[in-house]
Amino acid sequence: MALVSYLSDLFPDFSARNCSRKVLLRKLWPQGDGSESGLALVFTYTNRLLKSFLATEQGRDYPHLDHLHLLEVLRERKLYPQYRKALRNWEESLEGQSVSRREAYERNYRFASEADLYYSLQATHKKDLSIQMKQDFLDRFFLSEKLRDACEMLVRSKILKVEYAPGMAEAAVQEVESNPSRYADAPLIALYARIYRMIERQDDNLFREVRQDMQLLPAEFDQLELQGLYNHLLHYCVERINRGEGGFLGELLTIYKAQLDRELILEEGVLSEWHYKNIVTTGLRLGETDWVNAFIETWRPRLADQCRDSAYAFNKASWCYAVGDLDRVLDLLLDVEYRDIRYVQGVKALLLRTYYDKGEYEAFLSLAESFKQFLQRNDTLSDTRRTGFRNLVTFARRAFQLKMDADYLPDSRIRREVSKLREDIRTAGNIFNRSWLEEKLCELEGEGV
Repeated sequence: MALVSYLSDLFPDFSARNCSRKVLLRKLWPQGDGSESGLALVFTYTNRLLKSFLATEQGRDYPHLDHLHLLEVLRERKLYPQYRKALRNWEESLEGQSVSRREAYERNYRFASEADLYYSLQATHKKDLSIQMKQDFLDRFFLSEKLRDACEMLVRSKILKVEYAPGMAEAAVQEVESNPSRYADAPLIALYARIYRMIERQDDNLFREVRQDMQLLPAEFDQLELQGLYNHLLHYCVERINRGEGGFLGELLTIYKAQLDRELILEEGVLSEWHYKNIVTTGLRLGETDWVNAFIETWRPRLADQCRDSAYAFNKASWCYAVGDLDRVLDLLLDVEYRDIRYVQGVKALLLRTYYDKGEYEAFLSLAESFKQFLQRNDTLSDTRRTGFRNLVTFARRAFQLKMDADYLPDSRIRREVSKLREDIRTAGNIFNRSWLEEKLCELEGEGV
């Protein structure tokens, strides 16, 4: 306990000056009768004490385990009057329990198993429903876990290009679909079954039905579960957008807004800088500049301290570009710290578009060359991102040269070059800022009329 007391007084200054072995020997054995082996023994017992403390603290979040262990002890000691009273307390608690947590089904299954074991030990022939309750909770626990994991496996198989064995996933979905009334009081299970079908069949009607049903869930619905459900809707939208179905951009922003309203997108009250950026990007692509500006300002205080200024500056610069305030774009980007390679890429891509629109020939060409070298030399980039940005630089440079030559080339030549550039873009595969490039080609065609 002397070591624990000493470390507690030190917190949080656990520097070598305070915690070296020499210092600890002197603090724990001021008479000088300590040894390295004795200190090692103290470390061992203190570590065991820490683990026990952490387990006890974690147990405070699961008081039902104490109740369950109490039932087991009372049964083993044959203290049946006390046992029956404790069991009634659990039965009475069922009415007020949430139906939005998978853990509740497991917990109640274990209690029902204990109740059924008690009934079996009594060897009576009285009517008892504990075994039916045990099976009902077991079914719900299995289905909620199975369907949740089955949905996640479908998503990961697409992202990671891995084939998973679904096991009894299809049987689980069919069980829910065939018996809707049996699971009417289990909205979580019903939702996971429909989400599985939505992902499997890429069913847009199911997507909209699930999204609508989730908006109707009660406010007390478990937030962690709800966050997982919304993430499946997000993945669905992103997949459709990546296939070129731009109509799902509006759906994506609707889901983001729903998550913001319920604060589901926050982690311990903090908004991720990447969620912040994705929401801004989605809103700007939809042309909702007023809403995006309000979002940028309103949610700025909810960003983490270490990234707040850079995230704000970058996203505000993106908004300024969207509304045509190009000079402010350049000023804001000076405040972005390159703590993450994604900021480097984002800033360079935004500068490239800004120099293009301002017609700054030297600045554009210099940036295009440095961006190209950055993409070649950085080995931390995925092939997808390297290809996407490299194509952006290549096609932006060709479009920019046409823009510079527009006053000297005949209209027919411009139209011919734009047509060739558009075809090359169409067949190039992955390109970041593709819609921006297409917009610039339309402007060039207008200049060539």
